[in-house]
Amino acid sequence: MQKSTQNDKVKHMQKKISIMQADIKRAEHAIQSLIHDRENLKSALASAIRKKEKLYKVVLEYKDTLEKLTKKSIELENQQDEVEIIKNEIGKVKQQLQRRDQHKETLYTRNKFLEQQLEEQDTESTLWKNLYKKRQCDNYKIDNNIGPIIEIFIQKVKSQDKFHRTFKKCSPCINAFRDLVVNKKYQEIIVILSKFSIEIMNYSEGSKGHRDSK
Repeated sequence: MQKSTQNDKVKHMQKKISIMQADIKRAEHAIQSLIHDRENLKSALASAIRKKEKLYKVVLEYKDTLEKLTKKSIELENQQDEVEIIKNEIGKVKQQLQRRDQHKETLYTRNKFLEQQLEEQDTESTLWKNLYKKRQCDNYKIDNNIGPIIEIFIQKVKSQDKFHRTFKKCSPCINAFRDLVVNKKYQEIIVILSKFSIEIMNYSEGSKGHRDSK
């Protein structure tokens, strides 16, 4: 009876040991799982940090690109404004030359009439001579009015390298253009201004196309 009791105790202890061993194994597995999860977590965290750094870099690049595009857009808008200013100056010069031609035509007709009167009347007639001199003086004033307007136009062209370079495609140099004014070669001036207008329009369209492609 005592032996049976001892055997029962042994069996009970063995069972208890087995249970404890199983608990230990489960605990070991749980620890291994936690270690594995920890490594996975560290790896995921490192990956997240790398992605965050890449995202930050992309955001900085985007910001830099946006600033450059904004700056470029402003520059192009300013260029368009400058082109409009030059085109307006060209228009003013052409308008003045057209007025000159109209005045010239009118004065020519009047002078012809006065010359006829001088021939028909007494050549010493002060009235007719004074009228003739006045017409000639008016003619001189009209030519003088063109010079300052063209000089303003020249200064506007010289103030921008891009316009100066474009103008050289139409006229050898600024001084040569001034000589045309001095020598009153107005038809040649109109031809150069017309060429320059076309070049400016091409430049303007090119800048606009470049901006739109952005």
